[in-house]
Amino acid sequence: MNLPKRILYNDSLNIEIFSKMIGENWNISDEIFKNYILANISISMTKNSEMKKDINKLYDLDEINYYKAVKNSSCGNHVIITGGTLEQEIQGRKVLGLLLIAEQNYNLRNTMVNLLRKHYPIVFNAVKKHNKKELAIKYFQLDKITRKITGRLEAAVYFYFSIYRSVDAVDHGFIKSIINDLKSFEFYNPITRDISKELELHKSEIKEIKTLLKREYGKINSYKDILNINIKAITELSAILENFFIINKLDINLLFSESNYINIDDILLAYIKAGNTS
Repeated sequence: MNLPKRILYNDSLNIEIFSKMIGENWNISDEIFKNYILANISISMTKNSEMKKDINKLYDLDEINYYKAVKNSSCGNHVIITGGTLEQEIQGRKVLGLLLIAEQNYNLRNTMVNLLRKHYPIVFNAVKKHNKKELAIKYFQLDKITRKITGRLEAAVYFYFSIYRSVDAVDHGFIKSIINDLKSFEFYNPITRDISKELELHKSEIKEIKTLLKREYGKINSYKDILNINIKAITELSAILENFFIINKLDINLLFSESNYINIDDILLAYIKAGNTS
């Protein structure tokens, strides 16, 4: 993959223009890169009450235009935006509206940069000082799962600062890292893939496992068949699962009350993707 040899900060450069450069050099739709960056930044600004307060105050100044911007953008339906809670999605779409308008509005862009700087000072300093040491120390202190999510979100914030606040050439190594993460997320992560194609790919394995299950335990139609199966390990796990739902004020029976049929193929696909076989 080749990138433009030297991409320097200038007043006309924005995420859309940069995305087109990436698209031309990587032979992908520029929308993919742009939406990935904007979606991650949007969610990065939903993480605490202070962020939400700052965003809501700004959004309320021109909410109709920001709403229209999201409505007319494919990014509003990106899985990173829609994949969390409803509250997070609503808040993320507000941030997205601001970011979309800021692409063409210099004053709003400065405001967004300052907000990001306020809430992500370590990331900002890493860009300005060309030193990721403090950022690396922060990530080292996080658990693996939190580090993975935080790293993805903050990489987009880092990119935003690089485009709009760094007078030096954009860090090619870092951009390549983002593109590799994007490639993994957009083209290989099950959350963004067409599961029907995955099911077709593993069709023979799924069929073989289903045959073994039916022979051993009978036909499985609903989630109750799984939860009530007379196998100690599954019984123990189902009890833990049910208690987990109850602790979080959710009734598993109500959640699945209309699910008379369960897609066993999806469950077996998850089993296979974890590296298991019949």
